[in-house]
Amino acid sequence: MINVGDRSKQSLDNLINTIGRFTFLLNGKKRFFNGVVKFDDERIIIQCEVPVAVLPDLQGRYSVIGRIKNVPVSFYQAREKRCWKQTRTSKKTKALVDFTFSYAVIGYGKIEEMRVAKIHLYSSELNAFFPLVRSSELREEDILKSLVELKANDEFEKVVIGQTLAYQYSRKGSTTHIYTYISCSFDVPLEIPAAVARVASIRNLLTFFCCRYIGLVNLTVTDPSHSRGIRNYREYVLIYNYNEHPDEHIDRFFISGMMIEKTFSQVINEWCKFETKAHPITALFYGIVSGNTTWINDYLNIAQAIEVYSARFRRSVIRQALGISKKERITLKHRIEDLLTLYSHFYSISDISALSQKLSDARNFYTHYDKDKKEPTDEELYCSIQILRSILLLVIYKCIGLSDETIAQARLFGFMKSFNGYCEFLLGEETEKS
Repeated sequence: MINVGDRSKQSLDNLINTIGRFTFLLNGKKRFFNGVVKFDDERIIIQCEVPVAVLPDLQGRYSVIGRIKNVPVSFYQAREKRCWKQTRTSKKTKALVDFTFSYAVIGYGKIEEMRVAKIHLYSSELNAFFPLVRSSELREEDILKSLVELKANDEFEKVVIGQTLAYQYSRKGSTTHIYTYISCSFDVPLEIPAAVARVASIRNLLTFFCCRYIGLVNLTVTDPSHSRGIRNYREYVLIYNYNEHPDEHIDRFFISGMMIEKTFSQVINEWCKFETKAHPITALFYGIVSGNTTWINDYLNIAQAIEVYSARFRRSVIRQALGISKKERITLKHRIEDLLTLYSHFYSISDISALSQKLSDARNFYTHYDKDKKEPTDEELYCSIQILRSILLLVIYKCIGLSDETIAQARLFGFMKSFNGYCEFLLGEETEKS
């Protein structure tokens, strides 16, 4: 269970614009400067007064330990961002220097970088992955009994997706919330970036289950000395210093926790194998769900993801499946047609070849522009995005071992439910029927 009140006290927002004392490890020597933590261009910086004589030692990257409001904070991979101005005192000349950093651990006051035995990602927006429990309508003991936990283990790592209660205290009393979390535990502790990459990988899987953005904004880490459930067990707040989006509200997952409860371990293992072999697909897909791109970029990203999958998983069979000679170049049209044919039992498409050509032509207009080519309309572009996005989700669901019955359930919701309609629109069949 989480005490949200205690955690909020250790958030960086609570430490912003407060003067603190900072210890820098520069060329093996500790240097001490006064300074303040503040926001700059939506990132966090440390601003310190530094003796001019020390400026040559600020090259490279280093660790910084701060104590702000009596809270220790470790800043790692710090570097000089800019030197503002110099001020002269009676004894020495100082410069005002801004430092940026890659990540920080709040509550952990050590120069040596932490090795992580366990990492958590908490998010109330992931609650839709499990059946909704209305905490305001149930007693606490009833809520605790209803909380769900899915576990997967391998030789080196334990993965858990579960639910926990969070208590938030105020003068008016306490409130109870349910948080869904992703937890990764390691037999051999990892460096912080490697641990974040593991929890991000599971987050990526859930992204394909809901087709929505899930931010890495509520992270905690546990070092090896506090990982065995002893009395002083403790989580430290981990802050990654980049402009991460807040979590989006997620109403429904296409694939819920209950749908994979019995096969969770298999799903996690197959997903790890898939992402290792085809990790560019995740990056391309995230460009779409982040909501920071135009429809054109969305379509180019999803078409490229389809090409990555086909090239890495269908290379040895696509020619035989479609009767393509060795002299003929494999095009995007071939790759789409191959996948639509492979999974044709999920859909009702009157002309797979014609639809594949239409989808390929839309991509080719933007990547191989020719004035004689026809630019897709907004409606055609939107339908094309939804069709290829549905194909990509289907491909991934099959790769991680989901049954046809489970996939059929997922196709009852959202844009996947309208797949046949999108195909009919692109093929001009709606007009003919009307």
